[in-house]
Amino acid sequence: LSAMTIDNQDLVVRFFNSSSKAKSFKVKWNLNAETITKIDLNGNKLSEVHMKKESLGHLYTVLELPKYGFQTLRLSGIKMN
Repeated sequence: LSAMTIDNQDLVVRFFNSSSKAKSFKVKWNLNAETITKIDLNGNKLSEVHMKKESLGHLYTVLELPKYGFQTLRLSGIKMN
C-alpha cells in the first residue's frame, strides 16, 4: 500500500509492486463496499474489480501488478465491519 485517502466518502487506495517480477496480491478488506473500481491517476474509471468473500465473510480482491507497477482502486459505498 503506497497511498490512501478519502474522496467524497469513497476510499481511494494505491498499491505498488516494488518487485522486479510481476506479482499477484490478495488484499483483504476490513470493511464492506458496494463497488470496487480500478481508476487512473486522474480518477477516471477504468474497470470494475471483482470482489470475493471468504468463508468468514471477509471481503477480498486479487490484484495482478506488473513489475514496478501500481494500481489505484476506488471503494464506494463503504461500511466498516
